[in-house]
Amino acid sequence: MHSVESTEESAAFFIDYCRKNRGLLSIRADGRTGGNFQSTFEGTQTIAVRIAELVRNGKVHLSSPVASVEGNGRQVAVTTTTGKTFIGKKCIVSLPSAMFRDLNFSPRLPKRLQEVTDAAFLGHYNKCIVIYNRAWWRDQGYNGFFLSYAGPVCVARDTSIDDLGFYALTCFVNGRPGRDWAKLYPHQRRKVVLEQLAKVYDQGKNSELFRPIEMIDQIWQHEEYSKGALTSVTAIGHLTGYADVYGKPVGNLHFVGTEYSPEWKGYMEGALCSGEIGTKEVVDALQSSRRSAAKL
Repeated sequence: MHSVESTEESAAFFIDYCRKNRGLLSIRADGRTGGNFQSTFEGTQTIAVRIAELVRNGKVHLSSPVASVEGNGRQVAVTTTTGKTFIGKKCIVSLPSAMFRDLNFSPRLPKRLQEVTDAAFLGHYNKCIVIYNRAWWRDQGYNGFFLSYAGPVCVARDTSIDDLGFYALTCFVNGRPGRDWAKLYPHQRRKVVLEQLAKVYDQGKNSELFRPIEMIDQIWQHEEYSKGALTSVTAIGHLTGYADVYGKPVGNLHFVGTEYSPEWKGYMEGALCSGEIGTKEVVDALQSSRRSAAKL
């Protein structure tokens, strides 16, 4: 689930993850009560695009990576690599905590917060989508879903959209096998996946399985601005040991993200939930500041 080995993740982290997602069975379920019940018809990027359209008026700045975040107690200045600087009373950081080390915070984050974020990491989460002209596996009596301890694909499922004539098996190659798989050349990665699918579905070399119309793979740790998935994993002992600073505001900086969510942690739903909580946190802080100023 987190694309790490059991020795890399604490029991506390795993149990907390399950608790915030209605239990382990709910996380794995495809039914109405499960985390895998719904998928977006046009892709998950659509959600971000639609939200950006609501904001409009040039308030969403693309291709503007943040280089530094500077605060002086009264305001925060965020400077991008393109040379733009944005100044505000508050700054909400919605980056995975494992990526805080890529930003220049001035003044530096408090020592304990820096310790927990510096030790956090993102799992080796990879995906390979095998696309066909038709869902041939259904003719064989399969629904497309399987789990494997042999690997490298650990989970696969039918992600077809029949109404569009789109038929696909989405394969996840995670954890230690994913690290090795990611080092292969693209054609080697795809060959390995097809050979495993052939074993699972008991298909020969001349079968339709070996004639996909397209294969798409994604290695998140190769992406500069994500560097892994699903959510930042705290080092063993850190989730409880640094609970007093993890995800808590620092001056005019506020932190949001799916990793801090009280529900559906690790999911997009969790990210939205944390965003709502963070927004209220900022609004309350600003209102409190105004009341204090009025009294003075």
